[in-house]
Amino acid sequence: MLKLLRWMAVSFSMYSRIPMPRFTWQEDDMKYSLLFFPMVGLVIGGVTLGIHCIPAVSALPLFVRSIVTLLVPVLMTGGFHLDGFMDTEDALRSYQPRDRKLEILKDPHIGAFAVIGLGSCMLVAAAAIGTVLCFGSRRTLIVLAAVFVVSRALAGILALRLPKARKKGMLAEETKGKQGVLLAVLSAWLMAGIAVMLAADWIAGVAVTVCLVLSLIRYAWLTAREFGGVTGDTTGYFITFSEAASFAVLAVIAWRPWA
Repeated sequence: MLKLLRWMAVSFSMYSRIPMPRFTWQEDDMKYSLLFFPMVGLVIGGVTLGIHCIPAVSALPLFVRSIVTLLVPVLMTGGFHLDGFMDTEDALRSYQPRDRKLEILKDPHIGAFAVIGLGSCMLVAAAAIGTVLCFGSRRTLIVLAAVFVVSRALAGILALRLPKARKKGMLAEETKGKQGVLLAVLSAWLMAGIAVMLAADWIAGVAVTVCLVLSLIRYAWLTAREFGGVTGDTTGYFITFSEAASFAVLAVIAWRPWA
């Protein structure tokens, strides 16, 4: 039980800004941090739902509520995944050989394409969230909140199963644990998240699930072609891209232009 609590604390310390007890990490703590990666998404989703139960938030103009909702995961993670997204965008748009792209992923500086890519992604996400808040129901918002869990569960599974672009690094350390245990737990998180989406709104749940599967296929193809495998940065790219794409699909379902 104590080990599970340690692994959970390590996971939240790595993937969020939520305060955790400080202790000396043991050798296997990082290897099992992925077990609780989707739980970070669960907390983000819970806060996303919770803030819209506050009358003062509900009374805000729609565009303000959209931005507030968009800022929840940014503030709770410290922009951890956005950093990976920006590094990956810079590498992808460099059109350099693979080795050079991997160097760009490690470069702490940001380029114009990183800013353009992130800005475009955030605008899409903000517009989609605003549409969901305007035309969707409470059930639609539950589906949106569940995306934070499902995207992280998928990201963890992909980190375990896809080839690594580097043999050393944070991602390699995180995936050194018992693969069977990690995959089983992450798969359980994934199934639970999808079940919640389907129970809340089965049409939206199916549409978002299909979107996430397509995002998964694109990510696997893109990382294999451009980098020869996945890295910690590309994992952040997948989470950011798949969530924005899911929000956009959810916005279309909530708007229902065909109705």
